[in-house]
Amino acid sequence: MNQTSRHAFVAGVILMFGVATQGAEVYVSPGGGDAQPGTRAAPMATFEAARDALRRAGTEPRRLVVLPGDYFLTQPLTLDTHDNGLTIESETNGVARLYCGKTVTGWRRDGDRFWCADVSEVKAGTWDFRTLIVNGRWADRARYPETNTLNHLRKCTTKSVPMALSHLRPKPPDEEMLNMPYRTNDIPATLDIRNAEVLVYHMWNASVLGVASNDLQNYALIFSNKPQKPLGQYRVMKYAILNTVEGMARPGQWYLDRTAGRVVYWPLPDEDMTKAKVIAPVDEHVVVMLGKSKTAPIQDVTIRGLAIHSTSVPFTKVGNFAGASLPGALNVRYATNCVFEGLEISKVGGIGIVALDLEACRFSGCEVHHTAACGMQISGNDTVIEKNHVHHVGLLYLGSAAGVINGDRWRLYRNELHDAPYCGVTVRGSDNLVEENLIYRVMQAVHDGAAIYGSMQRSIIRGNMVKEVENVGDGFGAFAYYLDERSRDCVIERNVAYNVSKPFHNHISYNITLRDNVFISEKDMLGTFTRSSKCVFERNTLFYPGKLTISYPHGARLWTNNITFRGGVDAQGNTQPFLIGDYCPADTPQKRQEKPVDVPRVVQAPTIDGETLPADEWQCQSVALSRQPSRLRACGSPVLAAFAYDDRNVYVSVTVTMIWPVTISEGSTWGKDDGMELCLAGVSSDGKPVTFVLRGYPNGTLQSATDAGASAEEATRFGKTVRYATKHLPGPRGWVGEWAIPFSALGLNPAPSMKIPFNAAVYNGEMREWFCLEGTLAENWRLDQAAVLLLSSKP
Repeated sequence: MNQTSRHAFVAGVILMFGVATQGAEVYVSPGGGDAQPGTRAAPMATFEAARDALRRAGTEPRRLVVLPGDYFLTQPLTLDTHDNGLTIESETNGVARLYCGKTVTGWRRDGDRFWCADVSEVKAGTWDFRTLIVNGRWADRARYPETNTLNHLRKCTTKSVPMALSHLRPKPPDEEMLNMPYRTNDIPATLDIRNAEVLVYHMWNASVLGVASNDLQNYALIFSNKPQKPLGQYRVMKYAILNTVEGMARPGQWYLDRTAGRVVYWPLPDEDMTKAKVIAPVDEHVVVMLGKSKTAPIQDVTIRGLAIHSTSVPFTKVGNFAGASLPGALNVRYATNCVFEGLEISKVGGIGIVALDLEACRFSGCEVHHTAACGMQISGNDTVIEKNHVHHVGLLYLGSAAGVINGDRWRLYRNELHDAPYCGVTVRGSDNLVEENLIYRVMQAVHDGAAIYGSMQRSIIRGNMVKEVENVGDGFGAFAYYLDERSRDCVIERNVAYNVSKPFHNHISYNITLRDNVFISEKDMLGTFTRSSKCVFERNTLFYPGKLTISYPHGARLWTNNITFRGGVDAQGNTQPFLIGDYCPADTPQKRQEKPVDVPRVVQAPTIDGETLPADEWQCQSVALSRQPSRLRACGSPVLAAFAYDDRNVYVSVTVTMIWPVTISEGSTWGKDDGMELCLAGVSSDGKPVTFVLRGYPNGTLQSATDAGASAEEATRFGKTVRYATKHLPGPRGWVGEWAIPFSALGLNPAPSMKIPFNAAVYNGEMREWFCLEGTLAENWRLDQAAVLLLSSKP
């Protein structure tokens, strides 16, 4: 069939099914009818009818034109691979607004201030929602207290560990997840638990929780769903109560009275509730695009110029990191060569845009605002996010970022992001470019984040402007540019941080270059290279009125050609001279540790099998190998040791964590291959003091070395008595070495309060860094400068 015949065939098919013949183009309008042909003059009424008509039109490029007006969807508009090549766009002479919601009517007065409307489905428990649109405006939910927070009394016993050790974290007890004791007078006795939702703060996120019961005898709320973190972790105790009459503090607020089956609203001074347009959501999505798989994606679809509103999220979904696990009003999965342009997505109860597993897509000129969770959560490869405006997000889920981006070869270009409770944007992946974005007023509720936060590799952060990012309350801090665990080989260049006292933070990162940036603070300035190594800080300009503090300055191998302007006004208001120089605070070695390491006595000996540390096997607090041989703080992912003893052996377990899924070296050359070393003071067969040196490798090789002066015969004899086992951590994300060392081979008779000079050291080939229990300023086996094990009488 030639091209002319093909077009004639398609036109015939379109006519056969009563669809407009303008190049497979269909119009929809709120005032249309699905029995109409779908022309501009006689549009269809529903998206489903228009979509199905275009599907019947064949595989040629197809266009669904949305005429101005309000569209109330009873279920999301869903597209799949049958819609490849489809364009959905609004006509330019008006706004097409899509709501997956319905109007709430029948408003009547409820006392002097409030108005209410009965909703039978709410009372029956078949309709529940957390967002409300009143006259086109996001209505704020009732909150108690209105602006501040309360402090609960739950103390957390679950130890917090870095991400690299998350596989070792014990499961928190239910009590720390579900039972929140509170101060006697903090929660009103009138609290209706069916209505109440509890906003619980964590360090870098927050949870919204339902209430199963209120224990009035013990003054504790029992939650109906689990929070993201144990209550009280990192000593964050803040919470607030949402959606109760006690939280109705000002006009413009509302709550859903589930007990009485009604919506209660406090009108603004100029609002007439007899004429008000109130919309409540009926679904989690408005538009859904689903490919079949990565190899069978939805392709070449364009959505342009629509306004998308009104969704909600159930209690069972709590948000996860950066609020990124919640559903999106625009929800996309498995898409290639798709374009999203000029959209407005707002007043939604989850995320504005969720688009996962993308290839070569583009988001351009969209505005996402007034969302309960984050603005955009997007993953995939080779995708562009440009010239979008994302603001006033995370209005309910306070751990939400404006944007959450995962994948490789992204370009985030000239976006404006502001007014978010957590980060401006979080980026994970490789070979990404974050360029010329404007980010401000973020990190407004929680901590340990930044305007631009990421775990990136071989990526560039260039030409961005960050301003007005400061700490809110106590916590881990708020930064402008923050590269976290797993970041390496990145460049941060030609950026500005204005009115940010913590402009840069690098945490367990490697080979990061910061150059040609301008950092300006009106307060003392802090920059960090915490546990990072091989970083470069050059040709930067820093302005601060008082003091510059650099955490882990030895994490920067090069600090050169920077300009620092410091001075201004001191704390008493006295004028101070400005000093211009190239100032970097020096790092000094730590003092030798004087406190011995307690070694508990055990009845049941640990199993020497290389497994990670089960709580019932190593009844002790782990000890960090946290120093370099120079006694500077160690850089890199944590290394932890555990100890125990009985009448026969001293037991040692060392866990080496690695940030990357790595290929661990399988050789046995000390100082070149991954390995760990134990050095112990003992007594030789002829009664003289001797230092024994043991080295273990991930391949199971055990060496007993003579470096510290033991004879070859003594070292060989000693090594044959030692049991050693090793295993890789899953991923692999590191490895474990476990040892049983006989006291008889050491020439010692164990007894409580015995002190044994000791050192442990690890060489981690991932970052080519040393980790020591104590730095000796020389070889690890210099036990006169090392640590001491103290045999305890307590288990």
